[in-house]
Amino acid sequence: MLIDIRTTFFPLFLVNRGLTHTEIGSMLSVAALAALIVRPLAGYLMNRLGYHRIMMISIFSGAGCLLLLLLNTGYWLLAVNVFVWGVCTSVNQPVALMMVSQTVKPSERGLGMSIRTMSNRVVQLTNPLLFGVMTTVIGLAGGFGVMGILLLGFGVLYHRQSKARS
Repeated sequence: MLIDIRTTFFPLFLVNRGLTHTEIGSMLSVAALAALIVRPLAGYLMNRLGYHRIMMISIFSGAGCLLLLLLNTGYWLLAVNVFVWGVCTSVNQPVALMMVSQTVKPSERGLGMSIRTMSNRVVQLTNPLLFGVMTTVIGLAGGFGVMGILLLGFGVLYHRQSKARS
């Protein structure tokens, strides 16, 4: 969800804030820079922090990034926000793939990866449509805020569910 919103609606948000095309491109490049820095460290982070902590940090950081978009921050603070957003989205994909490979029987890994990839496609189909409808009604900044609050709620539920299993 965070990636879909950043790639589809965040540039529109930046246009509404009056940023130039060069500034918008720079903002999107900041997220890619975060990915270049974090992705090689994903295995280390997984071993050091564990899947649950990485997910919790990622979910709450992503929610915070969305909620910060409600504030009318300057360019550089916005760039820092986008960098953090890029970090939390960049670590999720490799960690999710590692989790699937570690939790699924070796003979079923192909199926596990296929199901994970297919679920991504379903989300990529529904997220822009649902977020687009919502932001038509409440505006882009309001949509980011609502999604941030929903993500916070999901993070709390996920954390409670994980604690209950332990």
